[in-house]
Amino acid sequence: MIVADQDGVVVVPFASIDRTLGKLDGIRASELAYEAEIAGGRKASQKAVDALTDGRTEFV
Repeated sequence: MIVADQDGVVVVPFASIDRTLGKLDGIRASELAYEAEIAGGRKASQKAVDALTDGRTEFV
């Protein structure tokens, strides 16, 4: 299965379609929650903030 939108393209092998479809509701809920945080003023994901502040990133 091939799915595409303005953000990109995803190719799901036939053998993984059922498992993938089973995860879509959770993924969509997470995306909607994150979109609400952005609308409320959030500038970056916590993962991005952590990566920039916990020593994993080297500024040169």
